Amino acid sequence: VSGTGVWLDQDGKVPEPEVIAANWERIKSLRGAEPFHDANAALMEMLSGPKDLPEEREE
Repeated sequence: VSGTGVWLDQDGKVPEPEVIAANWERIKSLRGAEPFHDANAALMEMLSGPKDLPEEREE
């Protein structure tokens, strides 16, 4: 499966470990995840690059 992902960049810089730790629940979330039916589908998803992320809503 693959989730939607999380962008943590700060003006193009790699995020600090503290930023990663503070966002860990978002990073590991599989909310909205979709299964891949075969390796080709998974590979194409990896090669297609980032998608526009939906606006996050508070739950």
